[in-house]
Amino acid sequence: MRLAALAGVSLGILSACTGDAGLPFVSLEPPLDVATPDSAPTDRLRVGIAPVLSAIPSFEQYNPLVEWLATEIGRPTAYVQRGTYHEINELTRRGAVDLAFICSGAWLLNGEGLELLAVPVIHGAPTYKAVCLTQAHRGASGFEDLRGATFGFTDTLSFTGRTYTRARLAQLGTTPEAFFERTVQVEGHDVLIHLLATGEVDGGCVNSVVFDHFAADEPELMSTLAVFERSSPFGSPPVVVSEKLDPQLRSTLLKALTSLDEDPEGKALVAGLHIDRFITPPAGLYDDARTFLAVLDDVVEP
Repeated sequence: MRLAALAGVSLGILSACTGDAGLPFVSLEPPLDVATPDSAPTDRLRVGIAPVLSAIPSFEQYNPLVEWLATEIGRPTAYVQRGTYHEINELTRRGAVDLAFICSGAWLLNGEGLELLAVPVIHGAPTYKAVCLTQAHRGASGFEDLRGATFGFTDTLSFTGRTYTRARLAQLGTTPEAFFERTVQVEGHDVLIHLLATGEVDGGCVNSVVFDHFAADEPELMSTLAVFERSSPFGSPPVVVSEKLDPQLRSTLLKALTSLDEDPEGKALVAGLHIDRFITPPAGLYDDARTFLAVLDDVVEP
């Protein structure tokens, strides 16, 4: 695959990244030409997509849903993508994005001014897991076996791609800076999986939805990797809106998302996202995640 080939050229860049704070953002994809929210016509529904995946795979996966929403609510849409979770959150907070698909970490760590709208149901429940990986030949059975290794992180607000590891190491009385020889930050969970497969990083944790997608579609690549830890279930990555959003539009969007699986085309779209459907967020959905992250000092109460 193209990402696998590109992974090799990143080695020199990655080798310069040390520590956990202030990591440079490493992208293996060219910039994607997407909407600038502030310049989009005001009649457009501006939909923001957090970069859980790198730019082009993210666009390929989510743009059909954005186009479906345009038809369903009778308004043209603008697909908005940025390089970090924080940027999508900030655009949504100030009303430059109307609706955003974000990560649970972005909600827990940076959710001020945002309102939960819907959450995906995954394998029958509105939850997902962190799946922590290393090369199969290492025979690792836990984080302790990766002491002194090179570890890959995704976005600084990613729950499964970064914050889960920070909390697990805090439970062990240490930090990424002290525990790993080197940490690197990459563009998305898909890129991290490829860097793990090529041996450019020794370990990393990814979103279980992304893991399941790779396990089904790229079994040969995944056979080179092994799971050394799988978390308990946590609340799924949410769909959010600004607290300033017009209540009528909020209601329209919620109805469209929660009825998505009732439409034949919509059902195919959610299947393409590797989820069952969208539902209204159950009360207390993120309580377990907040309890788990209590060892950290940057969890907020949106």
